[in-house]
Amino acid sequence: MKTGKELEDMAYEMRKDVLRMAYHSGKKGAHLGGSLSAIELLAVLYGEIMHYNPKEPLWEGRDRFIMSKAHGAMALYAALKQAGFLSEADIAGALDGTSPYYEHPQRNEEKGIEISGGSLGQGLSLSVGMGLAMQKKRNGQSKIYVMLGDGECNEGAVWEAAASAIHFGLKQIVILVDVNGLQYGGPTEKILRAGSLKDRWSGMGFSVLETDGHNVRKIREALLLQTDAPKVILAHTVKGKGVSFAENRVEWHSAFLTEALYGQAMEELGACRK
Repeated sequence: MKTGKELEDMAYEMRKDVLRMAYHSGKKGAHLGGSLSAIELLAVLYGEIMHYNPKEPLWEGRDRFIMSKAHGAMALYAALKQAGFLSEADIAGALDGTSPYYEHPQRNEEKGIEISGGSLGQGLSLSVGMGLAMQKKRNGQSKIYVMLGDGECNEGAVWEAAASAIHFGLKQIVILVDVNGLQYGGPTEKILRAGSLKDRWSGMGFSVLETDGHNVRKIREALLLQTDAPKVILAHTVKGKGVSFAENRVEWHSAFLTEALYGQAMEELGACRK
């Protein structure tokens, strides 16, 4: 088991890699805010919780991770580097226009990318299909971790898939909702008021936990807690976490880093680790 400090150090390296990828994307920009909000969640998953083997990426007994909020791809790439699937060269070239590591992930199981993403609301449906396939194969050990955005929960397909997960008793599915309060068009509650996400998920039959999505110890506790029903973790996060000019700023859902802003962001991250 990694210490909390080790997981925090992993998250720090991932944030630096996300900033590098965003900077190298140039003026076309990148989805910085929603990648930075997901860092600690992915650090705990890939640093401690999930079972995988980068030397045997198609191992049937592996856990699967589905980035349904596909605009968080940079955070996924940073986690896959830490896990040994991607190299330093992969990260250095990501999003530069020539790399296979795009702004939204493209399926590449050899590199740990289980699905292609882009259109929101699809990841949980795919996870239900995976879960049903695991039942047919009598694979009772593998888990499927799915990351949704709170804005993504506006999609009706999410709730159809959620109903299916409960109906078929797919306890191997663990849903993490990155609740950062912002989406492309503005605050989630102003775009489409959702009410209580906790009540919505629990009303469908899920075991619902709420946690600080930037506290690695609390995230670990939530992921390890055994529940009787399929589990949803509502992780309360800050969009753009770790970069002062991007935190809680809707314009950093997708934007580009100038050289000066990139330098400022890296300096701020370094100051936080001293």
